[in-house]
Amino acid sequence: VPVCWPQFAGNGPFHKHGFARNTEWELDSYSTEEDPCVTLKLVPSEFTKKTMDCPFDFELRYTVTLGGDYLKMEMNVKNTGDEDMHFTTALHTYFSIDDISKTSVEGVGEHHYNDTAQGGRDCY
Repeated sequence: VPVCWPQFAGNGPFHKHGFARNTEWELDSYSTEEDPCVTLKLVPSEFTKKTMDCPFDFELRYTVTLGGDYLKMEMNVKNTGDEDMHFTTALHTYFSIDDISKTSVEGVGEHHYNDTAQGGRDCY
């Protein structure tokens, strides 16, 4: 699943979908227990600072958990610098489904998001 960060689509000053999906991540942790999971970490590098012109310091973690009947993907962003950090993000999934009306996304809560499956509608 491509991680679009620090920008989704054309919503900001970076390349479309940002640089996280084209950057080398490091393994942060993993578990092989009942619900195996892996956490990858992305931090500033010469590539993000010089090539992608990213002005802020950050720590981005992406965790994927495989359950018996579910897939959980979680992204956490931490501003490790002194400057404000503005970003947009998306986990750009490409799941093959039979009927979009029978599909749900959980865990968004009260966060603002843009639903492109509904014509780019802003949702809260």
